[in-house]
Amino acid sequence: MAETTNPSPPTPSHPRRRLLRVFLSFLLALAATAIIAGSLRFPAPPAAGGGIMPYNLPTAAVVPSTSARATVATYNIHSGVGTDGKFDLNRTAAELKSYGLVGLNEVRGRTPFSRTDQAEILGHSVNLPWLFAPSERQWGMDAFGNAVLSCFPIRFWQRIPLPGDSRRNVLLLRVSMSDPDTNILITHIDRGADREPQLRAVIELFLSLSEPAILMGDMNTPASDPLLQRLRSTSGVDDPLTRLMGDKLPSTNIDWIFLRGLRAVDAGLKDSPASDHPIAWAKLWDLANPPPKAPMNRSPPSSRPTPAIGD
Repeated sequence: MAETTNPSPPTPSHPRRRLLRVFLSFLLALAATAIIAGSLRFPAPPAAGGGIMPYNLPTAAVVPSTSARATVATYNIHSGVGTDGKFDLNRTAAELKSYGLVGLNEVRGRTPFSRTDQAEILGHSVNLPWLFAPSERQWGMDAFGNAVLSCFPIRFWQRIPLPGDSRRNVLLLRVSMSDPDTNILITHIDRGADREPQLRAVIELFLSLSEPAILMGDMNTPASDPLLQRLRSTSGVDDPLTRLMGDKLPSTNIDWIFLRGLRAVDAGLKDSPASDHPIAWAKLWDLANPPPKAPMNRSPPSSRPTPAIGD
């Protein structure tokens, strides 16, 4: 009869090895939790400030408040990604050099890999003071939102969250580009379920501001929207794109500029491969100094007013 041997008992795991495995598992779980939590997007809180602009150039280039004319624009920069799918902020900056004040949408903020937001990069590129107005935070940083570049002094700014779950806001500015100062709203309205309440809130705020006032941004709604039609028909409100472009204004346009207490002598849309949105622009004239009657130039302005260095 063959002799059988009993297998040797398994060697017990070393206590230190078990402790190391438990510790590594804990670290992996902690890292996974941190990654998931950091990737979540949260609304940026409201904020306000005074002065020309925080975080701007060492010497701010500004236009004196006695200047009667300015060209303003609104531009959804698509985070610097053009119609060809390529990211190029230099191409974006090249489109911004003709305007005295530009409201920007879809601006990216800081990330764990970049400590500079896109508003700052563009501000340095065109030598204009900037202000980033984040509407959402991610990875514990201001991640995405609106911005402004301005050669005019900004006396006060406030970012106001809009209703809904889409993490959108409106940036309110008091700008010394006229006498009295101009109230300017820059916004990017959601195109989903939050669109109507957000648009309604922005319009109500715009109509409540003292004149002169400007509302501009990516409204994500065409001219046929009843809310825009009601705004356009409100006494004292000017829609320069519709008034001056007429039939040349695409029915699909969703980037708008509205005025109160100011008059546009020219306005238009400028397409560019730098973004999937056109630049909407308006050449303004203070109503206290009406422009002479002259043929209107349908092309975008070649240059912004010559800035003077000041506080």
